[in-house]
Amino acid sequence: MSLIKTNAIQTLAGKPILNATGSVLQTLSTTKTDSFSFVASGMQTGIDIPDLTLAITPAATSSKILVIVQCAIMGTNAGQGIKLLRGSTAIAIGDASGSNKVRSGIIGFYSSSGANGVYSNGANHLNFLDSPNTTSATTYKLQGTGYSGTFYVNRTIFDTDNNNAGRCISTLTLMEIAG
Repeated sequence: MSLIKTNAIQTLAGKPILNATGSVLQTLSTTKTDSFSFVASGMQTGIDIPDLTLAITPAATSSKILVIVQCAIMGTNAGQGIKLLRGSTAIAIGDASGSNKVRSGIIGFYSSSGANGVYSNGANHLNFLDSPNTTSATTYKLQGTGYSGTFYVNRTIFDTDNNNAGRCISTLTLMEIAG
């Protein structure tokens, strides 16, 4: 068995290779394969989406966390969306404009029960580079938001056992990037 010990590995230009700025230090991911729904009545501040929560412990305070979200959502009313939280703080959300708008990072597809869209479910994506500035365990999670109507994850509104309505998955991935 061979063993090599060194203080540093560099490129020919003198740049560090291991743990260099921009290097991926760790990757965590979770996948939700089942469906989830809730009924919103009035302005919802956010309902945790089960299985789409991850905790990561950054190696340095200068590290960035690249959050990659693919979450298939649909609602029976406008304003259904997904909010990304670091701990209990919403991050990556749209600016406020008036007092009645739902603020999310992703706005989902919606359809009434009589429209063709009841068979569709959008694959909604969000990429966000966060700077948590900590070496403590940091939790990221997704919440469903909405004003009224039913909010669905990984399924369509018309969810019967036929070939018109399918199911899908949602994922949350965290990558620590060296700062």
